[in-house]
This record gives sequence, structure tokens and C-alpha cells, in this order.
Amino acid sequence: MEKEKQITMIREAGVIAIIRANTSGDLLEAAEAVKAGGLNTIEVTITTPDALNVIAKATENSGDQVLFGAGSVLVPETARAAILAGAQFIVSPTLNIKTIEICRRYSKTIVAGCFTPTEIQTAWQQGADFVKVFPADVGVVLLRVASSLLTVCFE
Repeated sequence: MEKEKQITMIREAGVIAIIRANTSGDLLEAAEAVKAGGLNTIEVTITTPDALNVIAKATENSGDQVLFGAGSVLVPETARAAILAGAQFIVSPTLNIKTIEICRRYSKTIVAGCFTPTEIQTAWQQGADFVKVFPADVGVVLLRVASSLLTVCFE
């Protein structure tokens, strides 16, 4: 799937469902439930057992109707493995420039985790498609302060 379509699907959905489970069977079942509920952007946390196979199966079963991505990705090697398994986007709780580079190389959407205005600016400068304020507890305050300091459009 083209990167612009990935970005459009995420923007139009307005939310990414995050699923994690104890088994791959439970993950696939959760993905089906999310799809049945009408959401078409689903993040499978990489910390779940057999997550890469779940991404591969779920992507194969859904085609272009649902966008599956990998979450909790900390290093570029994991991002690459997830992309090769079929992930259309990568979500990281941290800012890792090499992970952004891998996603750009494979034309996949990257959601970079940031905690400070400096990290947000760096993420945008390095080519992140979206920024995830992490941890979310500080999100509203950080966005209020950062939006007054940075010339970044917060959607």
C-alpha cells in the first residue's frame, strides 16, 4: 500500500486501536473484533507473543481494507522485521532516528514517541509522519506548551 494511503487511512480513522494479548490466537480474535466494530487502523504490540506472525496473517486476511501496524517498537531491527511481516506503520514509544530512517526506506508510516518539544521538533525534521506524545499523562500540557513554541501543526 502506498504511504499516502496509509497516512490518509490513519487521519480519516482519527484513532489507532491498540491490541495486545497473551496468545496469537487471542490477538487475531481481537483484531477481528476491532474490524467488526468498524475500526480500520490496528496496532499490534510487538511485545505480544508471535506478533509478527499475527501481523502477517491479519494483513493477508484483510488486504487493503484494514491497516495493520506494529507498536512498542524500540529499535530499527524490529521495525524492519515488522515491515517485512506486513506492517504498514510503526509506532514507537521513543524517538529513534534510525527507526524513522528504516520506515522511510520502506515507505511505511512512522509514529514517533516524543516527550519534549525538542524531541517533537527532531522527529518532524527527521521525517516522522506523526508524533505520539508519550507518556500520555503529560500529553495535553505538553501539546499546549509545545504548540505555542513550535511551528508544527497539531491535528
